[in-house]
Amino acid sequence: MKAWAFIGCLALAGAAVADPAPRPHLVTRVEATDAAANRTGIVRFFVTNDGDSTAYTGKNQLPTVNEDGKLRNPIMKVTRGDGTPLTYFGIFDEGSSGPEVIEPGTTRTYEVDIARNFDISAGLHRIQFDSFLYFDQPAEHRDAATMFISDKSNTVEVWFTNAAGKPSVVRPVIE
Repeated sequence: MKAWAFIGCLALAGAAVADPAPRPHLVTRVEATDAAANRTGIVRFFVTNDGDSTAYTGKNQLPTVNEDGKLRNPIMKVTRGDGTPLTYFGIFDEGSSGPEVIEPGTTRTYEVDIARNFDISAGLHRIQFDSFLYFDQPAEHRDAATMFISDKSNTVEVWFTNAAGKPSVVRPVIE
């Protein structure tokens, strides 16, 4: 009886040290371009897969823009300095979403002109990329994909000098 208990403990110990299944992990980051040099409200968003398997998401979940520079969906949080959310002027394009594949170790960069897509005014604004859903590819076709939610990005502050959308100061927010 003791021998069977010992073998059972060994089996459980072996299961406890087994390698976990590979999984994707998406991390987002936002930074403003050099506003003093280009005098625009362009913000760069970075999505990095620092996991060990491929991540899949819809293009409508990412900050992609059309040929006119309009965001395809309101997927970021832009507020005034007092926390009031800004009105979104971009488009809603849920229908043309295809899959976006992000391999392990890769980073995607997206640029968005905040002034073209939100009702800005003079003063301080805070910009953050919202969390979004992504999934992995199941090992077997019978298995279900696992859904994950991305980390929220950092927040940057942009000081717009007038309502035309020309920021004068850009600084990251230390969180």
